[in-house]
Amino acid sequence: MESERVTWKNCQISAELEIEGLCAALEPTFGLRLSEPIRAKATFYDTFEWGLWFGESLLYQSGGQLRLCERDHDWIGDLRCAMPMGARHVPRFVREFPVGDLRTELKRLAGIRSLVRVARLSIREQSVELLNDTEKTVFRFDLTDFFADTDAPEPFYRLCHFRPLRGYEAEAARAIEILRTLGAREISAGPLAIFFHERGSTPRRYTLRPSFDLRTDLSVRETARRIICRILALARENETGIREDIDTEFLHDYRICMRKIRSVLSLIKGIYPDEKTTELKALFASYCEMTNPLRDLDVYLLARDEYAEMLPQPLRPSLEEIFRDFAKERRRALRKVVRHLGSADYRASMDEVERFFSTSTDLPETEVSQKPAGPLIAKRIYKRYRRIVKIERSLGSDSPDDVLHKVRIHCKKLRYLMEFFSELLPSGETEQIEKQLRRLQTCLGRFNDGSVQQRTLMDYWNRKRKEPCDHEALALSIGGLIALLNHGQQAERNRFHDTLDDFCSPQIARAVKAACLDPAKSADDSSQNSHAG
Repeated sequence: MESERVTWKNCQISAELEIEGLCAALEPTFGLRLSEPIRAKATFYDTFEWGLWFGESLLYQSGGQLRLCERDHDWIGDLRCAMPMGARHVPRFVREFPVGDLRTELKRLAGIRSLVRVARLSIREQSVELLNDTEKTVFRFDLTDFFADTDAPEPFYRLCHFRPLRGYEAEAARAIEILRTLGAREISAGPLAIFFHERGSTPRRYTLRPSFDLRTDLSVRETARRIICRILALARENETGIREDIDTEFLHDYRICMRKIRSVLSLIKGIYPDEKTTELKALFASYCEMTNPLRDLDVYLLARDEYAEMLPQPLRPSLEEIFRDFAKERRRALRKVVRHLGSADYRASMDEVERFFSTSTDLPETEVSQKPAGPLIAKRIYKRYRRIVKIERSLGSDSPDDVLHKVRIHCKKLRYLMEFFSELLPSGETEQIEKQLRRLQTCLGRFNDGSVQQRTLMDYWNRKRKEPCDHEALALSIGGLIALLNHGQQAERNRFHDTLDDFCSPQIARAVKAACLDPAKSADDSSQNSHAG
């Protein structure tokens, strides 16, 4: 037991314990030498998705430095990289950091999400040395008190960090035993976890693929209700980030949620009477349509560095004019979206929709509304896959773009079906299918983006050319971009055919058939998943 106690590195000790009381408990056994307390402030940053926290990392600014460290017991661990900050503000986006290790690490952890302040703490540190009869140091520990802000009179947490010395294990064990009698205990939750919990902002994983608590025996209508209710809540979580323009992913995720809800209503025909289904689909489409111009401009502004790298150096200066115009248009589009989200009509509409999906509806039943969802969904997935296979057989290298667009839409519907209803399918049998589907969709998405970007640049040029000034340099830049985008689009078309062949291969076809056309296995597996949950 003695050796086990010495292996502790950190412990918690009551923040209410006065330093005098701590010294009084240690003095009968040891001499004491205390350092002067040092005060510091630390400001911590993360993303809306808590990408750094769940990446076992902490980013904090203190003493003129911005440091990225490992997260150890919900506090600062080993340093990974740092950069001087002085009094400057921490950049919001990774792209604004200078090239280097910190930028590389943050790109992996934060992506294109904005860094936001999640905690600001005041810290008081003091070292304690324990001495033997000859006044030789035999054990050291550091006390760190954490204050919720600079004006807080009392700490909310005290961390004790042990620094034992080789050859003095017995003294270390005695010291730790005394600290135990004072209430020291192994760490259950670190200072940041306590800070977040007390403020109701405990880090939680954010995902657009939540669990819906589905079972194969649930009715189609109840299954759809649970899915839509959860996705609607996710959409609403993003509204504040859109209004405050924290980063572009809030709008992106909001729109995905709205499209997913429309897809549920479209992919399972007969959930509600036709008139109600048409009304709901139109409503969710209108939520997206209001944000279309803003999202289009976001996409182009995010591609700014990519566009610059595509063009030769002499053609790059004209890009500044393009992106100045896009930024100006974006500000106008954002104001419209913010007004829309804050309007009484929007709030009333969303409140009514939430009420509709939060409880069982009294609408008339349809032919399928009360059928068990599991077998019906499995058949829909298989049917959707077979439709893609059928299209694949008719494709050639010269197939028009609109045919590829149809394949993209079918793939998106299949992906949504598999995402929504993965809890109703045999676990482990859909991973290979989804992996190939993601590859295919990535390829088709890039192909479609290339088409949209070329069209938008042409529309921009047709507006710009009417302005009474010299646009020769701008025309060269836009023409060069369109040519390069077209070249990339054709490369994606070639990759698409290979990727589609893989997705329609006998191996994937067998996997889809096994997952969807064995209802007994699917029901048993889903039942086991439900009990396990």
